[in-house]
Amino acid sequence: KDVLGSLDRLDELVRIYKIEEIIFCSKDVPSEITMGAMSRLGPKLQYKILPEKGGSIIGSHSKNSSGELYTVDIEFKIASVIQRRNKRIFDILLVFLLFTTLPVSLILVKNKGGFFSNLFSVLFGKKTWVGYKETPSGSSALPAIKNGVLAPTDALEIPVSDTNTLNRLNFLYAKDYSLEKDFDIIRKGLRNLGR
Repeated sequence: KDVLGSLDRLDELVRIYKIEEIIFCSKDVPSEITMGAMSRLGPKLQYKILPEKGGSIIGSHSKNSSGELYTVDIEFKIASVIQRRNKRIFDILLVFLLFTTLPVSLILVKNKGGFFSNLFSVLFGKKTWVGYKETPSGSSALPAIKNGVLAPTDALEIPVSDTNTLNRLNFLYAKDYSLEKDFDIIRKGLRNLGR
């Protein structure tokens, strides 16, 4: 069973994963705990409840509107042809930007030799600037992408080593992929572009 963490770590998990929506299962989470968590975490998040019997989710974006029915459906944005093309174009443009600002880049990056090697690996399509974080169980269930110089963990302020958390971060990266996400990871992990 794939578990991110326990309910007593919910506040921490919301911060780590930048969660915007929480779905409570009424079979596993008593209503008083659900209400307490909703009250504690505040109105910035969206909340939904999965009834004990049923494969759909009941939820509403506002307490003043009626609940809507949602079915559970996972779509990986990174698998889209358009997003893959955009990712590749972004990789190439960043290589040229880093080449044109080479004196500054060399000051910022830790491993200069690895940085030069990565510039050419990304340019020729052997690597991408951001990919999945390698884990013991791998990312075989996710859409295949090139090995990354950086990973989603490079955008975090705290180190993460738990395999379940790493797998979940990879999953969320593939599911919610955007160029903005890549840019944010690169901005925060700039010193590690020579990895």
